[in-house]
Formats: sequence, C-alpha cells, structure tokens
Amino acid sequence: MHEYRYANGTWSAAGTIKPDSQGVADRFGQAIAIDGERMVIGAPGRTSNRGALYVYKGASGRWMQDALVLS
Repeated sequence: MHEYRYANGTWSAAGTIKPDSQGVADRFGQAIAIDGERMVIGAPGRTSNRGALYVYKGASGRWMQDALVLS
C-alpha cells in the first residue's frame, strides 16, 4: 500500500506500507482506520481466511508497525 503526504496544497508519494508477510489472498488494506498517530489496517484473508489487524504508530513522520492481531 502506498503512503502519501499532503503539504502546501499538494499530495506526494512518501513511501510504502507493507506488513511483515503478505500474500495476495490476505487482502491487506481492505479496511483502514486512522485516529491521530494510530492506524489499523485489515487483512481479512490472513491466517486461513480468519483475518488479521495490523496496528501502526506514527513516529518521526513515518508509520511503524506496532502490533499484529490474529483472529
């Protein structure tokens, strides 16, 4: 998933957000929630179609993976 930043009225590419492991069937990024410096990205196809949530924390202008919740 590509990360973009908005500054001075312009959007620009800032990097790529990738999980620790990803398969095509994981559907990483199907659902995303952001609240301040926390972001949760859903991957409903991870772990035998039971799903997973990737939790990221904003640090030094970047998103760093903070936790992985498997169902």
